[in-house]
Amino acid sequence: MGADIRLAGADDVGALLDMGAAMREESALFKQRDFLPSKAAAVIAQLVAQGGALVADLDGKIVGMLGFVVTSHLWGADLVACDVGFYVAPAHRGGSIAPRLVRAYERAARARGAVEAGLAESSGLDSARTVRLIERMGYSVTSTGATKRL
Repeated sequence: MGADIRLAGADDVGALLDMGAAMREESALFKQRDFLPSKAAAVIAQLVAQGGALVADLDGKIVGMLGFVVTSHLWGADLVACDVGFYVAPAHRGGSIAPRLVRAYERAARARGAVEAGLAESSGLDSARTVRLIERMGYSVTSTGATKRL
């Protein structure tokens, strides 16, 4: 049977923290930044409490996550959803987990009044493949990002 896509609960915070640490270790960009487990756990707990954390649960093991916020956009009152973390464990990539997390994100964002959902690829983990996935799901590339180590 496939993974169950569901809202994360308070008991998932530890597994989400572990996934965040794994994403950091896999990303050359994120590895350059410090990692404070206590801060990360607090952010994850806040997302969970606000209903902004989705997980892919495969037989009791979290193998994917998508955290998000819904907020008004900069210049008006329309609500928009923005992802703050999207990761699928390497052994579970290339199947249905990532697209199912994205669809669940869209449903949750719509239910909270968002008129637009955004996804960004910022980890540098197979960027071209990630962009192809989100484009296949109807997203348009609307911006590019760059970083510079200071």
